[in-house]
Parts: sequence; C-alpha cells; structure tokens
Amino acid sequence: MRIIYIAGNGHSGTTLLDMMLGSGEHNFSAGELTFITREGISQEYCSCGATIGECWVWRKVMELWSSSLSISSARYQILRMRYERNKSLPKLIFNIVWPGKDFLTYCAATQSLFEAIQNVTKARVIIDSSKSASRILILRRFSDLTVIHLCRNFTGVMNSVNKFSPKNIEEGIEEDIHITSPWRALINWILNNLLVSILSVGIRRHRIHYGQMVRNTNDVISTLGDEFQVPTEGGFSADHMLAGNVVRLRKNVAVDSGVGFRYANLSNRQLLFGELIDTIFWYWARK
Repeated sequence: MRIIYIAGNGHSGTTLLDMMLGSGEHNFSAGELTFITREGISQEYCSCGATIGECWVWRKVMELWSSSLSISSARYQILRMRYERNKSLPKLIFNIVWPGKDFLTYCAATQSLFEAIQNVTKARVIIDSSKSASRILILRRFSDLTVIHLCRNFTGVMNSVNKFSPKNIEEGIEEDIHITSPWRALINWILNNLLVSILSVGIRRHRIHYGQMVRNTNDVISTLGDEFQVPTEGGFSADHMLAGNVVRLRKNVAVDSGVGFRYANLSNRQLLFGELIDTIFWYWARK
C-alpha cells in the first residue's frame, strides 16, 4: 500500500497540496483522515457536497472498515488521542520500541482503514494530509510511505491564525477557530516543523515550501514522481475529501501566487516579529 503523508504545521496549505496530488489519475485525496472517528463527523461535509454519512464513498468505507474492526470507533478515537498528539510523543516512542497491545490494536485498525479506502476507491496512492508528526510513526509500520514536509513562513502562519472563524458546518468549519497569540503560534510552528524533520528520518521524504508550491506548482509537483501530473489548465478540486481546510469544498480552485503573502491581519509590530523569525528560521521559512 502506498501512502503519501503531508505533514507540517497547521495553516500551511496542506489541504491545497492534497488536492493537487489527488488530481493524479490513480490517486485519492482523503484529507485529514485522522479525524475519521471525530464526534459528529457523519454530519460534516464531504467535498462531493453530501454529508459524510450520506456520501457513497465514505459510507462504503465505513461499512467495510467497521466489519473488520476489533474495537469500537469510540475506542479508536481514544487511542488516536493517546498516540497522535505531540504531547503523547514519549508514550508513542516507547511503544515503537516495546509495542503494547493497545498500540498494536490502533496500528492494525488504522491499516484496515486504509485497506477499506483502497478497496472502495481502487486508488494506487492514498493521500493523507493529517499533518501530525506523530502519525508518521504509525503509517510507516504498514505502508510504503512517502512524507511530504510542507513548510510555510511563520509570518504567513501568524497572519492566518490571527483571526476568528465561527463554526459553520455548511462552509466546512467544524468548530470555532479562535485567535492564537503570536508566541503560542511560534512555539507550535517550531515544534511541529522540528518533529516532522526528526520523525521522518529514514523515510522517503520531500520538503516543499508554500511559496514554491503556489508560484511554481508544476515544477514542484513533478519532483515527486511521474504519477503526480497536475492539470495545466483550470483549477483543482477533490472528489471525496473527508476533512481539512474550507477550500476542499470548492470546485476548480485556482492557485493564486499572491495568496498567503498578504498580511492584512497583522500589525506593523507583528510583521517585524514575523520577519525576524523568518530570518532566523530560514530553513523552514523560505518564500
């Protein structure tokens, strides 16, 4: 089973990249698959326009997956919280070395989920944009895994998290998104990028910068392999993306090279702070 896993910090363009890669003939954009058992997921919207509970693809996937699960979906969600959060990393690493029963159960259940998706969609490559660095250690146990580390400059991330977005299921916002302080955004940005860099060592991986992705889309995607030939005309869309940024619900999304570099939500002081951080951490922040 071949999986392309898009990892990195939130608000970095992972959903858009997922849609781009999913445009390949035999590829399937799954979205943020880690949330498959999130409470209320069946009432959220698939990118096809139907709710997840009504979408024929996810309905068949869930039926097939449920028939092979040895635990309940509620238990699966508990184990996901135990093994896929950054603060759970020490526990996860311990289980990589000395696998416990719950850890092995979670890995087997995750594998059966991907098998169900492959069975229903007939895809050769499944793209998962769940972002979490810890998930890399889960997926590498049972798949031919490629990790794409998507990096976005800190100023762009800070601008994105510096606004409030109220919950709106129909528009693809599953919960209130509150403003994140610059210092908390910085800590998350450094930690997430650092963990992806460390945990993907020894795995086939690519590092893509957001600016490169939106300005030279075809050149960047072509470095990943011949199976990722993006359309040269029109925009991108995903047939059945489970979760992610609101952009997943739109059809024919055009790539605007200026998107992400207009910092209307930041004050002059915040802009200076962002530029300082981007200069210090140039390795992740190249535009």
